[in-house]
Amino acid sequence: MSEEKPNQPENSYMQGLLIGPEVTGVMGQIAGMSVIIIGAGLALGIILDRTLGTKPMFTLAGILISLPLHMWLVYKIAMRAVTQIAVNQKKQNQTNLNSDQEDTLSE
Repeated sequence: MSEEKPNQPENSYMQGLLIGPEVTGVMGQIAGMSVIIIGAGLALGIILDRTLGTKPMFTLAGILISLPLHMWLVYKIAMRAVTQIAVNQKKQNQTNLNSDQEDTLSE
């Protein structure tokens, strides 16, 4: 008689749904960081343009400098999150494996 394991998703789609909170947190970090980095570049450019009387030069420079920085930080945050999710899933799988082995021994 085969028993269904309630904690084990049956397909990969369901497995993907289980990492939702981690992914949502990373998306929030990236969104917040995007507003701060690109907004700071834009604001600094506008301030410099008004102060020095150069209309679009520093505004464009601020945006163009902030974009590569933004993309690099998105990459770093995403890679850190992927590593953390993989570690958490590995720990969860090991816990499930140990639990299954204990269940088998107790029967």
